[in-house]
Amino acid sequence: LGIAPSPNNVSGSSETTESGLTPYRLDAKLREFHRRLVFASPATYDPDLEAQTWAKLRERWGQRDQQTVVFSNERISSVYYALDDLQLKIDRVAKVFNNPSVIIIIRRQLDIIRSQYRDQPFDPRDLEEGRPVPFDDWFCLLREDERFIDSLKYNRVVRMYEEKLGEANVYVFPFEQLVDDVEQAAISLYECMGLESNPDFSYDERYENPSPSPGYFAYKQAVRSSVGQTLSQVLSERVKNKIHNIFKSALGGYEKKKIEVDPEVIKKIKILYSEENEKISDRYGLN
Repeated sequence: LGIAPSPNNVSGSSETTESGLTPYRLDAKLREFHRRLVFASPATYDPDLEAQTWAKLRERWGQRDQQTVVFSNERISSVYYALDDLQLKIDRVAKVFNNPSVIIIIRRQLDIIRSQYRDQPFDPRDLEEGRPVPFDDWFCLLREDERFIDSLKYNRVVRMYEEKLGEANVYVFPFEQLVDDVEQAAISLYECMGLESNPDFSYDERYENPSPSPGYFAYKQAVRSSVGQTLSQVLSERVKNKIHNIFKSALGGYEKKKIEVDPEVIKKIKILYSEENEKISDRYGLN
């Protein structure tokens, strides 16, 4: 029950329905349940009520008496466009789900930081309305936000889960392994979930999540520039949406915008995370 595997059409998966869609795509109540889990403020979130809701959702999808696999997305661990308190979200997972096991996918911090900038090349202090900034300036501003910096200190984050759920219920899996050997990674993930690997499991090895192309990246920056903001004030929402859709269609695609990073900045990122990376590598036998 979750966001994956759609839109990557995975065949032979028990998590898809006859329509090829996951329950998450079909069930508005399941989507709202997940949204509250990762977005709702403490004042509006009732863990006991959400645990009851989860039990009803499992029953709705015929999984009341069996292990349920739940796929989330980066919102569960992200501090942007989600509740920024990681500990609070971990507490919710522990409270709402009955004795859960958690698989945490980690990725090289430099690649995540590059990807974050490619998607949102704006002043990180105000991603919704901030102006475009060069990468080096963006990274300097980013370092002022301890929430984001700390969210990539994996040893610390994993410890938070272990303290709440127990070490035996926490698995750490490198994203790079998924890229290097998809089939073996799938088998390992099945094992982590306590499932037998499905011999009929197949996947689209060529699939890659869309990412801003060079043209679309430039368009996004232009929209947030001073000139773009001036035009935005005089155009109607209908016209702005039409322009946006035209540019997104014309400039989209799978050719990712390459983000060049100064070697000195790369060195700073490696130093920033070296100690935490060494700890979690030693503990989990990661490369």
